[in-house]
Amino acid sequence: MDRKVLITGANGTLGQQLVQLLGKELPLILCARRQEDNTANGMEWRRFDLENPTTISMDGVKTIVHLASSIEKKSFKIDVEGTKDLLAQALRNKVEHFVFISIVGVDSFSTRYFRIKNQVEHEIQQSGIPYTILRSTQFFPFFEQEIIKYLRFPIAFLPSGILYQPIEISVVAKKLAKISLAEPVNGIVEIGGPEVLNLGEAARVFMEYKSLSKPIVNVPISLLGKLGRTLQSGVLTTNERNQDGLKWSEWLKK
Repeated sequence: MDRKVLITGANGTLGQQLVQLLGKELPLILCARRQEDNTANGMEWRRFDLENPTTISMDGVKTIVHLASSIEKKSFKIDVEGTKDLLAQALRNKVEHFVFISIVGVDSFSTRYFRIKNQVEHEIQQSGIPYTILRSTQFFPFFEQEIIKYLRFPIAFLPSGILYQPIEISVVAKKLAKISLAEPVNGIVEIGGPEVLNLGEAARVFMEYKSLSKPIVNVPISLLGKLGRTLQSGVLTTNERNQDGLKWSEWLKK
């Protein structure tokens, strides 16, 4: 196949796994802030900055997989405006498929990061470029960090009614690879881990595997107000469960 794929954020955790999968199938242009030295086996590294994305040549590119995202304070401008510029260049170059990684619940949960992702989704949908948006539930490493935050004090205060559905990064990479090789759906696809977890129960499992012992106080979800009710309703979960990946207790054993 001669369909060239451009991947932004290619040296991130998800990007690296996607590169390994797609590199077996297609010639790749790998874009990241940190440009790698090695260019081989149909892979070409180019330095990429979301603040100025139009410096990247798209000659021959048929598919873009957009993974790059900013963690800076001005990330709304960088992510949204940068993606708009990237989309405009893709449209001029007649790119046939724009793939974007997003988050389950992004249109229902109003944190700053989720608002950014939601706005980027909107820009893609309005761009005129055929697209597929993959919304994933939380990755296991992020979920672990969430639990660690609650356990950092001598007494663990846990709002136990919050629901999560964590997933392996490798499973999401495989789904992205499959989407990238397929025709655009011009819509949103979701993927989630094999089980829905109550935060309190998941924290107890974590403490058991890490041999941690400390008092736990269950915080009524009502004390978190609207935010608590939203999280309790399952906005961070999906019916699209992937049964191939590890469960939480299995992932902790790795």
